[in-house]
Amino acid sequence: MSINALENNFETRLLTNNVREFDVSEGFFAEKTDNSVYLAVEYEVRIPMYSNIDAVLKFEESFEKKF
Repeated sequence: MSINALENNFETRLLTNNVREFDVSEGFFAEKTDNSVYLAVEYEVRIPMYSNIDAVLKFEESFEKKF
């Protein structure tokens, strides 16, 4: 599977789960070598709650699969 296919697959899954504000080009990183694939995702959302108080959701995860 190519890097573009991984990005498209990930973006499709986000839309299926109703995650609309994630920019795959900024928060998704994929690297493929001869014997492994490395994926990393960084995501942050700020939701205004009251006046100058925001709720922050932050997600960072990475994964490496060796063949």
